[in-house]
Parts: sequence; C-alpha cells; structure tokens
Amino acid sequence: MYLENYIQNFEAWQCGESIFIEAPTGMGKTSFVLNQLVADAIRNGREVLFMSNRFLLKEQVKFMVARKQGIPAEDSKWLEGIEEFEGITIVSYQKIQALMEVDRAGKYLDQSRYKYTVFDEVHYILEDSMFNPHIMYLLEYIQKVRNVKIFISATLQETKEYLLSSGVLGKIIPGTERVINEILVKEQLDTYTFRCIGNEKYIWHYSIPRRADKIKVKYFTDFSQIAELINQSDEKWLVFVSNKASVGMWKGEIQKSVDVIYADDKDQEIVEQIVRYERFEKQVLITTKLLDNGVNFKDQRLRNVVIDTISRVEFMQMLGRKRISGDESINLYIPKKSRKYFAGYFNLSVRKCLNYVNDSKTSEVLMKECLADPTVYEIVRRYYVVQEGELTLNPAGAYKLSSLAGFLSDMQQKMEEDEWAYVKEQLKWLDMREAFSEENALPDFKGEKINAEIQSFLEESSGCWMGKTKQLEFRKELGKLMVKVGLYEKRGNRVPGKNVIEKMLLTKYPRYRLAVKKSSRKDDETLWRVEVKNNGLGD
Repeated sequence: MYLENYIQNFEAWQCGESIFIEAPTGMGKTSFVLNQLVADAIRNGREVLFMSNRFLLKEQVKFMVARKQGIPAEDSKWLEGIEEFEGITIVSYQKIQALMEVDRAGKYLDQSRYKYTVFDEVHYILEDSMFNPHIMYLLEYIQKVRNVKIFISATLQETKEYLLSSGVLGKIIPGTERVINEILVKEQLDTYTFRCIGNEKYIWHYSIPRRADKIKVKYFTDFSQIAELINQSDEKWLVFVSNKASVGMWKGEIQKSVDVIYADDKDQEIVEQIVRYERFEKQVLITTKLLDNGVNFKDQRLRNVVIDTISRVEFMQMLGRKRISGDESINLYIPKKSRKYFAGYFNLSVRKCLNYVNDSKTSEVLMKECLADPTVYEIVRRYYVVQEGELTLNPAGAYKLSSLAGFLSDMQQKMEEDEWAYVKEQLKWLDMREAFSEENALPDFKGEKINAEIQSFLEESSGCWMGKTKQLEFRKELGKLMVKVGLYEKRGNRVPGKNVIEKMLLTKYPRYRLAVKKSSRKDDETLWRVEVKNNGLGD
C-alpha cells in the first residue's frame, strides 16, 4: 500500500496546522504530494511549495514533475535552473535559509499563493545542524509559515520531538491528545483564534509502520573484509562510507569497476544516470551523505548494501535508498566498532565543541578566541552565525550535539560489558535485535593473514639469543605486525617493550614465550630469546 491509501482526510487540514508524516521509504511520499496535494491546491486556485535538502533529491523530484506534466526533460541543465511548475514550486532548504538571512523570503511565505508547504526529508534540520548553523534561519521560516505545514521523513521522531519541545510550532494544550486510528493521533494547539472564537487547530501525527523486508545482516570490523567479498562477487554493491577520507582505503582494495560520488559532484554523468534511471552502471558505487535520502535505486542486481555510520537517521535513510520489492532480499553489512572508537569520537570531535556551545561566553570573547585560535574558529563557525555583529548560536545544532554526546557516552558504557553492543544497537534500529548471532560476523581475512605472519616471524626469531641491537630490530618488526592486527597502538617512534610482548604472547600466541637472561656482570647485556613451548602447553 502507498501513502495515499493511508491518508485520505487531508482536505480537513487547516491553515496554521502542522502535519507530521513518518512513513518508510518506498511508500510513495513524493507521489502523494504530486498526485494528491498538488491536484487539491490547483482546484483551490493555489499551489504547493515543496522543499528538500539534497541536490539529487530536488532534481529527481523536478524530473518526476516534468515527466508528469509533459515537459521535455532531456536537458537536465535546463531543468536544473527551473523551480516553478504548474501547481508546485520546488526549492532547497539552503535557498530558503539564504533568503531568510537577508529578509527576502517573502515570496515563499505567501499564504494566498501556497496552500501547502511541504518540508520533505525534514530530518535535515538536526542531521545537518552540527556543521550548518544557517539552519536557524529555516527554523525562523517555519515559525512564519501560516498555511498547512507538512513535515515528511522516514526518520522523523527526533526532529519532531525537537520542533515540538522548542516551541517552533506553537504550544500544545495538555491532555488534548486524541487517537483517531492506528496510524493517526491529533493534538490541539493553543491558539489566539481558539481562545477568542473556539476555532480549533491541531497537530496531526501520521505514523505508517515499516514492512518486514528480507534483510540478511552481516557484521564487519575492517573495510578489507568487505573488499574481499566484493572482489569475489558478480552482484552490485552500494557502499556508504562515513567520510571522504576513508574512500581511498575502500577503493584501493576493490578490484571491480567502481564509481565514487561526493556531495559536491553535481556534474558527473553518473549523477544524471541516478536521477533519470534510478541505477548505476558500474559494479560498485561508493558515496557519502550525498545519497542518504530521496534518491532511489530500483535494480535487481543491487543486492548488497554497506553502511558505516553511527547516526540512526543516516543509517535508516541510507538503507532506504535500495527499493526492495516482492520476494527480493538484500545483504546488509554493518560495522562492529570498538569502545575505543566511541571514546575517540567523543574526545576528538565532541568534547571541545560542547565547551563552546554550552559555555556562557559572550560574543565578544568568542570572537577574540576565534581570531587567536584556528581550531576554535572551526568549531564556532559550525554552530554560530553572525547577526548584526554578534555571534548567535544555532539552537538545533546545540540540541543535536547534546544528543550525540549522550549517545557516545551510552555506547561506551554498554561496550565495557559487551563488545557487540553497537552491532546490537544497529539491529535494534532494524527491529531485528533478536536476530543477533556472533556467527554473522565476517571472517577476518586480513587479521588471519597478519596472525599467520606474526607466528611465522616468531618461529623464525626463535632459538637465538638477542642482544640490545637485535632486540630493538625484533621489537620494531613485531610492533609493525601488532599495529596491523590491532594489538598495539603506535605512538610516535615507540615500539612495544618486554611487558607488552610477554602479555601479547601469553594471551594471543601461547605456543611462544620470551625467555630473558639477565647479565651477571655490570657491563654485560641482558639477552632475550623467543622459545617454542612443546605442544603449546609448556616446556
């Protein structure tokens, strides 16, 4: 069933009301807007204003509208410059923000022209808020909209909670919640017209349940595990990486045909291919957040999706890019991650940001610190905008940062007791928590290879006493192998010492031990020797 089958009472929506529609990907959210809302607006002599957050999504919607209205869409460059169609205007959130900043968004606040304002993929408000402080202007815009406001996303809950708790949409009268049916709940707004003449206004909450797609989930600890599978596969793969920096590692080990696209790659041929045909030609497509929502892939050969993110919203949006139809099933690969990863993320990326977001420093002090320290400037520019010479905090960014800090702290605590805690968290997002099994972890091909190298190195090094010079050579070479397999963290020029090596042998390679012969005379060296235990049980 599609969204238009669930929502058949939209004509009851009134100006000034807010409509939240949370529906899984593939439910025809855009088709509902184009087929139902646009037609209704035209019948009433008005239009729909449609906003989206990603370039590809905006262009894909334009292409759908052009095709529906019989407009030639072969020249995508021409279409890119058009925003007004019959009954609908299509713009980006970024454009609205820029116009609000200079107080020139009046055209898009015209209630006499627009019956509906659609905020598509509205999770953008929080998901992008930690690096785009201008989102605060979008919040101001939302407050000024007086027609029917419709907020749509497959991952709506966190953003909805923020919009309601921050007062952006007005105040709800306590105790007015009404359950209309299994998918619709209404709450009454405290408005001036209600207090004066009893005209009731509502916030409508539609929640469409997710269908149970056929998904086989596997867990990986290193990108080389995925690369090994891709190199043995004849199917297509969609790989979402956490950042640009990791793309090189992924691409370098893949021996199949690969395309890579980023958020600023708007002119590539593959981008037009995705918008028009909802598919990619090469066997592997690696991307970042550019494709995390809106764009669909309807390709039976695309059977494998890799997702590396710690954001639930990004995770669900990325998964939704592959449209699963009928009896089709897909393989989903998710990262295991370590407690050290979450601790490092908090200490390196979040802790200092919290200090500058939550601290009560004046604008003047912050500006002085920005001028004195480039690191502070990079933080402040992500969370503050300059208004009339003063730094103003983006409240959505502060909210999201606090939420992220809480999540990172929670994961660290859980992983102290359970190394699989993050895998289980991701499975919970999929409503598949009970499906967890350590047997679904991918073989560690790289780790097994390096372990074999370590054992071979220990075997070759055994039997001979080593003086100080040979000990250093031994420590350096063993240290390189230990770093590769995650048994030692390299810091500067440091190499593992005797205690570290003895502990490593005892826990990981019990067949070997490090014998030490201390010098009996002052000027003699202390000697080391790697020894092989009989049957791994003792001498």
